[in-house]
Amino acid sequence: MNANKLRILNILRRERGKIISGSDIGKEMDVSRAYVHQKINSLRDEGYEIQSFKPQGYMLGLEYDILSEDEIKKALKTDFIGHSLRITPVEKSTIDVLKDVLKNETGLSNGETIITDRQTNGRGRFLRPFFSPAGTGLYMSIFLTPALRAEKSPLLTVAAACAVADTLSKFGVTAQIKWVNDIVTPDGKKLCGILTEASINVEAGVLSWAIIGIGLNVNISHFPEKLADIAASLLTETGKIYSRNTVAATLLNNLEKRLKEAETQPKKLIKDYKSGSFVLGKTVEVTEGKEIYTAKAIDIDDYGRLIVDRNGEILKISGGGIKVLP
Repeated sequence: MNANKLRILNILRRERGKIISGSDIGKEMDVSRAYVHQKINSLRDEGYEIQSFKPQGYMLGLEYDILSEDEIKKALKTDFIGHSLRITPVEKSTIDVLKDVLKNETGLSNGETIITDRQTNGRGRFLRPFFSPAGTGLYMSIFLTPALRAEKSPLLTVAAACAVADTLSKFGVTAQIKWVNDIVTPDGKKLCGILTEASINVEAGVLSWAIIGIGLNVNISHFPEKLADIAASLLTETGKIYSRNTVAATLLNNLEKRLKEAETQPKKLIKDYKSGSFVLGKTVEVTEGKEIYTAKAIDIDDYGRLIVDRNGEILKISGGGIKVLP
């Protein structure tokens, strides 16, 4: 981001909830009011919701929360996750940032984390876009070198899902897990998406590395029309504004705890994952490649695979997607 745009944004953040004139911003920066207006329009084009009040000036709403590396680190109780932490204003995708570092053969430490204020190309499974507006959500990726065999790699997503559900519960939000990687409200609105990408050492049959990407709707008050009936946030569920720093630290603490369970207490982890399931006992539409069929979700096995009953035929699903039917 342009240095002057970032400076204007930081002034608005400092004064958030208050109206500050373009003239006052200009005086602080030693630039013209017209220049401030131009840069604010540019920030809006990037997705920042800056309100205008003529002739008084501009305001960043109270729901716009500042991400702070220091505040997050102070609240961490982890052994490794988040000890190396980067906060950035904007990224195409936090997963891609970490993957680019790997491509350039630059070292990444176990637990290295990046959190961005907004994403321009946030994505979930099957390259589905994830709504990632500025100032109101948590968009993070965590690099891991887990001690897991390749066949147990789905437990990473299971651990992340349980960690998000733990976090939401702490902040008064009832959430359930929609196999395999979505966290939803009891009526099925999406609160969070999780995407795990990994590299497998084929000869050894173990994971070389994994990246867990998490997009969590925190203080989003309004969603685009196409998402209004299918998405939710902590704010829409409780009517409260939350500190994203507190939510981030709580989530990272819970994630490390759940990842350790994936390695040492996988049965407990799966038990908790099943107890929070949104799909078990329901009729689902399963998509595996080009095949689409209807079945009943009856269980989740020790590897995180969904077990379904298709007219008496018991199937285990490790990939693909599902849709819960009425």
